[in-house]
Amino acid sequence: MHDRRREDKTLRELAREIKHLIQHVVELEQVVKKQHSHKSLNLHVRAVKGRKMPRITRPPMALIDVEKALLSLAPKDADGQAVTVGPFKWTVTNESTPGVLTLVPEGEVDGLTYWAVSGVPGTATVEVTYDDPATEDDIIEEMVITVKTGNVSALNLSAGTPVPE
Repeated sequence: MHDRRREDKTLRELAREIKHLIQHVVELEQVVKKQHSHKSLNLHVRAVKGRKMPRITRPPMALIDVEKALLSLAPKDADGQAVTVGPFKWTVTNESTPGVLTLVPEGEVDGLTYWAVSGVPGTATVEVTYDDPATEDDIIEEMVITVKTGNVSALNLSAGTPVPE
């Protein structure tokens, strides 16, 4: 009986030490996360041409084959503060079929805003990369976009001289 109490006491002490060790590991993990917290490029959709839709959620995003989406970056540091950085590399990757998406710069060529122009039906990933000089790692944001075949739901006719978009 005496040995059983000693074993119980030893197990309780061991459990207490393990609990303290776990607390220290969690604290250390929080310190490391704060030091290496993820910076974000905040890739988001600003508008979709050809759609009357107030809000678009991501990921993934779906377009029909006659739409284009205005994608934009709003870079932030680890504390969530806006920062001015660049340049950025925009690419289309993982296309299920060639020609799903084309990226076209919008307005000033600052690298912050691109049109994702839909093409043939399929799925592709828009990838934006920033080579952060403060670290050895690249900061990468991705957005999956699916292009579907659209159905004609209305036909609008107008008279006069056509005005390009």
